[in-house]
Amino acid sequence: MKKVIIVLEEAEGITVTKIASQNWVYFTYETEAQRIEAMEQLRLRGITVKQKGAMSLGFPLPSANEDQYSQQKSEWIEQNPEQYLQMQQPGEPNSITQDEFDALPQEKQQWILENPEQLIVEP
Repeated sequence: MKKVIIVLEEAEGITVTKIASQNWVYFTYETEAQRIEAMEQLRLRGITVKQKGAMSLGFPLPSANEDQYSQQKSEWIEQNPEQYLQMQQPGEPNSITQDEFDALPQEKQQWILENPEQLIVEP
């Protein structure tokens, strides 16, 4: 775990906010590109990396800027069609934290509340 913390703390634009367990670290990031680069640096050091909700590495995470998120998602799908198809297979619903939920626009929050089979809000 120490190696993970060091890599994340040295990564540009990344701030470690919580060490939840020996296998789970919370962090914030300034840009999506910085988040992806930090995950790649961990992977290159032999560290198994899984994003929340078992999303494929590099798949953009939802943000308050819906236009930017939609563009990043479309670009990722175009560049990774096979991984995207695998993500579409039935499985456990994805999850977001309450803080992430609170940062979303009201319309998106309402959709999440109406579709708990798609996305769960963790306390």
